[in-house]
Amino acid sequence: MLVDDHKFVVDLMKPLLESQIPDLEVIKSADDGTKAVALASELCPDLLIMDIDLPGIGCFDAAQAITQACPDTKIMFLSAHQHDEYIEQALRVGARGYVVKN
Repeated sequence: MLVDDHKFVVDLMKPLLESQIPDLEVIKSADDGTKAVALASELCPDLLIMDIDLPGIGCFDAAQAITQACPDTKIMFLSAHQHDEYIEQALRVGARGYVVKN
């Protein structure tokens, strides 16, 4: 599952991920934290890739809610920010990875 408020990011990442990772299928996408929690809680995807800057529920609160609802879902953050505090917060809420977009 992909979560980014920029549709072009989702439109670029979906085919790239699906073509490069065998057996990976992007089942849904969301454009804000609130929708991400609702969809992920229902679907419990294996992997959720989420942007740091999201409207609605903040990404860290969303990640915590998703982890509680779906403990087996692995969350990876995608960000333009390299600040240590963001990386530390991502790890505190259970993220398995943090990738910088630049």
